[in-house]
Amino acid sequence: MLKKANYKTLLEKSVFFKQVFFENAIAMLIVRPDNLQIIDANKKIIDMVGFTKSELLKKRIYEMNPVKLQPKIKKQFENFKEKADFCFDLPVIKKNKDKVYAEERFYKFKIKDTEVFVVSIYDLTERINLERNIKEENHKLMTKTKELLQINRNLISSYEHLKKKFKDFRIMQKQELI
Repeated sequence: MLKKANYKTLLEKSVFFKQVFFENAIAMLIVRPDNLQIIDANKKIIDMVGFTKSELLKKRIYEMNPVKLQPKIKKQFENFKEKADFCFDLPVIKKNKDKVYAEERFYKFKIKDTEVFVVSIYDLTERINLERNIKEENHKLMTKTKELLQINRNLISSYEHLKKKFKDFRIMQKQELI
């Protein structure tokens, strides 16, 4: 089994690591599959969560999630670690204790015969806010639709009432003429 320093050496020599990982606009981590220890982090994830790189490297990936979810997350890893890729939607706890709702996508890579998970972390806050706004707007639309249907029913009822009155009036006029 390779130690953290050996993983680091392997990864730093990789073209993938140098060109894609560090410069990526997507928040990314590299995680050991055996113990889920974070072994590297790019600038985007550091900016997203507010931890320093050295603070992140002391964590296992599930430690970035709420404590009450950690046992469930560890169990999920056991179920998925044989797969080539998998995904979780989870809250990530920032250093300031705020939550970022994120999608964590795990991809298994072999770098110089060493398996690692490359984890892309997408902030879902915008999507969640958009979904919430769509639900609110749909609710408003349904409310307005119901109001318009009621107005329409009232108009039809008034029309039917006026139509009957007019018919009664015409009958009375005919009777007066006779």
